[in-house]
Amino acid sequence: MLNLERNILLIGIATALAAVMISGQERDSGSRVYTAQQATAGRSAFQTNCAGCHLADLSGEGDAPPLRGTAFLGAWGSRTTKELLSFIQRAMPPQRSGSLPPQQYLDIVALILQQNGAVAGNQAFTANTEVTINSVVSGQAEAAPDPR
Repeated sequence: MLNLERNILLIGIATALAAVMISGQERDSGSRVYTAQQATAGRSAFQTNCAGCHLADLSGEGDAPPLRGTAFLGAWGSRTTKELLSFIQRAMPPQRSGSLPPQQYLDIVALILQQNGAVAGNQAFTANTEVTINSVVSGQAEAAPDPR
């Protein structure tokens, strides 16, 4: 009887571990909503158009909120990537809102996702990409971007 209980327990643990691994793989494969090339291009566009207010490390200053870390995730984590893109296109840069080429807005969102711990993949971020931000970011900001 003791061996049967032990075997049932081991099977239960193995099943639970397998479920966790499968769940993690599904989340990970679904969370790669931008490419590394987009984030790199986004860094360049951000430095030119956004860093003057949001700072090179995306930490924000004054009226320009942080675009990385807990403050950003508190404001945007439950919203979608499509909502973030739409807001940035409508409101940024100030006094020139909507003036950037569409691809630059996409690339800037890719950079913001990267700087909040989202992992790059093979799927490009597009205007139709719509996932909850908390579902793709780890909440752990990556190293601050090199301002060069």
